[in-house]
Amino acid sequence: VNWEMSLSEALTKRVELRRQKWQVKSLELQRIAAQNACNPQLNLVSNYQLNGFGDTLLSQQNADGVTADGFHSAYGSLTRGDQSSWTVGLQFAMPVGLRAARAQLHNTELQLVKARTALSAQELDISHELAEAIQRVDVAYMTARTNFDRRVASERRVEATQAEYNAGVRDATLDLVLRAQAS
Repeated sequence: VNWEMSLSEALTKRVELRRQKWQVKSLELQRIAAQNACNPQLNLVSNYQLNGFGDTLLSQQNADGVTADGFHSAYGSLTRGDQSSWTVGLQFAMPVGLRAARAQLHNTELQLVKARTALSAQELDISHELAEAIQRVDVAYMTARTNFDRRVASERRVEATQAEYNAGVRDATLDLVLRAQAS
């Protein structure tokens, strides 16, 4: 039995290990997110909008009788696009003290250490289970081999005793042949 191959296969195909490895990976990503929450934020903010003004929502005529631009139809002034606005700016944010973010980071790091420790313990348990199973197989093989060798030796004894009895050897009796067959 190739120990390294068996151990590698056991460590990759066990469902509980895969589940624990995904848990560790999830906690690593959560730790990265918690670290990013400790950083200040600088965002580019922009906005563009089209405005439509009018006495009615939809109308064929644009003249409203008050202005020269004709704001009688809201959709009409909206589709002309002459009432647009835009803004661009930077937005900086940094929480004072970062207490909540740092607490979240420390909590995530603690959970990650616990998950890695649990993964190591599970891997160690699986390696012990595999070693025990291989030892049981080895003992069962040795027992089967010993029993097979006993049977072969008994068959040879019966054949030898039977041959001596048939040949008329002085010490060979029917009792010895029966005892050899019984063994």
